[in-house]
Amino acid sequence: MAFYRLNRQLQGKRLLLYELAGFALILLVWFLITLGEQPLITKGILPSPSQVINAFGELFTNNGLVPNFFYSLGLNLGGYVEA
Repeated sequence: MAFYRLNRQLQGKRLLLYELAGFALILLVWFLITLGEQPLITKGILPSPSQVINAFGELFTNNGLVPNFFYSLGLNLGGYVEA
């Protein structure tokens, strides 16, 4: 089967389909392991996708999301330069 050949690059719509399916699979697994009253991983360790999306508004307005993002990015880039 052509699907199992390792020396061929996927292209076009098939590549996009696999990328989207992979992303959707990760989101589905994340949703399922945080689902219910007693999830596999507690909400204190791994919040549900909806909690993460809902937190962006508060992070943006009350906790300085953008300045902290650029500060963190600067720390990371500075570490790479120093290394």
